[in-house]
Amino acid sequence: MQEYNADIFDDDENNTADGVDDTGDDDVLSMVRAEFEQSIGMSHDSDLTNSREIALRYYNGDVFDVSVFGQRSKTVSTDIADNVESILPDLVEILSGEDVAVFQPVGMEDEEAAQQETDYINHVFFEQNNGFQVLYDGIKEALLLKTGIFRWYWEEDSYDDKQTYEQIDGFGYMSMLENGYELTAGETEEREDGQITITGAEFTKTTTKGRVKVETVPAERFAVAKDTVKLRDTTYCVAQIQTRKQDLLEKGYDPDKVANLTNVDVGDNETVTDARSLDTEDDLFNNSIGVMEQVTVLEHYIRVEGQIKRLITNDDASVILEIEDADYIQYSSICPYPMPHKFYGLSLADKLIEVQRVKTGIQRHMLDELSFSLNQRMEVSEDGANENTISDLLNNTPGAPIRSRNGGAVRPVRLAGSGFDYMSGLETANVMAERRTGIMRGETGIKADTLHETASGALTMLSEGKKRTRLMARIFAEGGIKDMMLGLHCLIKDYATEADYVRLRGKWTQVDPTKWGRRHDMTIEIGVGAGGKQQEALLAKEVINLQAAIVNQQGGAEQGSLVTPESIHAALIRYATKAGIKAPEMFFPAPQPGMGEQEQEPQDSSEQIKIQMQAQAKQQEMELKKYEIDSRMQLEREKMAANDALQREKIDRETALAVQMREMEMQYKQEVSSFRPGGSLIT
Repeated sequence: MQEYNADIFDDDENNTADGVDDTGDDDVLSMVRAEFEQSIGMSHDSDLTNSREIALRYYNGDVFDVSVFGQRSKTVSTDIADNVESILPDLVEILSGEDVAVFQPVGMEDEEAAQQETDYINHVFFEQNNGFQVLYDGIKEALLLKTGIFRWYWEEDSYDDKQTYEQIDGFGYMSMLENGYELTAGETEEREDGQITITGAEFTKTTTKGRVKVETVPAERFAVAKDTVKLRDTTYCVAQIQTRKQDLLEKGYDPDKVANLTNVDVGDNETVTDARSLDTEDDLFNNSIGVMEQVTVLEHYIRVEGQIKRLITNDDASVILEIEDADYIQYSSICPYPMPHKFYGLSLADKLIEVQRVKTGIQRHMLDELSFSLNQRMEVSEDGANENTISDLLNNTPGAPIRSRNGGAVRPVRLAGSGFDYMSGLETANVMAERRTGIMRGETGIKADTLHETASGALTMLSEGKKRTRLMARIFAEGGIKDMMLGLHCLIKDYATEADYVRLRGKWTQVDPTKWGRRHDMTIEIGVGAGGKQQEALLAKEVINLQAAIVNQQGGAEQGSLVTPESIHAALIRYATKAGIKAPEMFFPAPQPGMGEQEQEPQDSSEQIKIQMQAQAKQQEMELKKYEIDSRMQLEREKMAANDALQREKIDRETALAVQMREMEMQYKQEVSSFRPGGSLIT
């Protein structure tokens, strides 16, 4: 390895798209190649690759390492797929709520700015980048393959705006130039008066607009340095990026270097990539040629003495396509079961592979035994069989006869049977899976407000399964999701050049990222689900009721200091938002200064006291009337209850008397009949 030259990080000329082959770039490339060859991930760790391949094959129902004998059952248990698809809705709902991340204000004057930046970042992620799909892919990658990798970057798109005119004079020509257009076609003529006329004029203006793009990177195409714990603090990481040659040429890369790039299907992750594919997919997908050819490049981030360098190289890190300074690493990761002091932890699939293997074996043996019981092996006596016995025996049609010489040529071979309780075995395996993962059968549908430390959130965490799902969501939120949102904020702040107009909270808002400050802190308030929204809406309604009572006590909102028009408006907005009403500001506009003030002559204190006393007297009179009405209604209810009790008692007495009379009549007839010679009179 060449000696490291620290001066290369002070040389701005190294930041070129073509990668100047000077001594500084060679030193950086040597360090990158050394880190790349010893990194963990991609094809550099066979154990990691094998575990991912097994997880994907099991997820797709390919339990390849459980033997199948002859014409035996080939059924497969799908525990990994079942558990992943069961927990995915909960995690995605929790992490894709209305407030994925909330930036913390640095002071009272920063409250409004922090809220606007929070809304804008969520708009960029969910609306401009289909954040739901990004979260879904990243979470599913983590559940299956240990890590979900998020990548974000700035991309500029250019488009041409063309304007054509049959004829335009010199003033029109100058106006088009002032608006940024360039004349690309037309015939210029000079008239007798000296004016210029352009016939068949065509003007073109090239507009470039940048935007943030967020995507997930396949886990098998990402690697980190061995000492990595947190991706944001790593000394080295690398990702394989699939692209086409024409895309690289548009970015200004050296055509000779681009022409020598390797085709994307020449890689070392073929086993994992193949395990992703379904049987219906064609592996020979890359038949493109020329500039349409698909290639693989490597994006490296390396940190040396506190300075981060970003490099784009070919697939073996031997040729630099681009090198530049970077302020931060534009990747983040999530892991469902992280290991302390390690980057790679465990996936949900890792905990279920053995369970799926065991259940597959049990189910196959159970079906085989059932099949043998319905299709027993038969013993055929050669002495009693004739030429039709074997063919009749092989005909398994219900009710079909078996012909023989003496009727005793065929008899079943009794099977001892395993005596194993298959259902108990399957139940034991299911319980083992629940204990390992915390995903309980019949307990899916966790509320999405479970990341919040509220009473309703605590009530939903009674079961162990929900607690572990909540913990997994918190790990995702505080780790990769938080880093990604902070990274989006930094990226927009650094690259945006003009204000943007977007619809936030029901109204069009101008957002100017060029005036943002650097944000380093944020809290996670991820996803408020349906159950949580209802609970918070009820709490907000209770607050509104309390405010109404306080307003009556203090003589109005304008006169009080405990409840003000602003606090009432905040409570109404909170209630409407949690109730699911879009754009609540349309129904409850913000109070304006002086809105509730009445222009009237000031009253002296005696008159005010008189008015207050009259109001109190009227209030007491209304309360007294209400008390009288309530008392009268209560008395009527008591009378009705007493009458009902008397009526029921009367009916009970009459019924008892009728029964007693009937018994006495029957007894009298029996006594009279006992003296008659002809027998009893009772029928």
